[in-house]
Amino acid sequence: MHSPPPLPATDFQPFKKLIEMALNSFIALFLASSALSLIDASLIYFAKSHAFTGIVVRS
Repeated sequence: MHSPPPLPATDFQPFKKLIEMALNSFIALFLASSALSLIDASLIYFAKSHAFTGIVVRS
């Protein structure tokens, strides 16, 4: 089994760049959404835990 000859790097550059950008944006979106959901969950937990103590949570 012979491996196919490597393609010139110029053929892959734009495609690779596109994949890189897509991956980066996907990771950024995932991190942002997970951080937002984490903040949301902690805010809800905080509000619930302090709902009956008379503490007014101000934003």
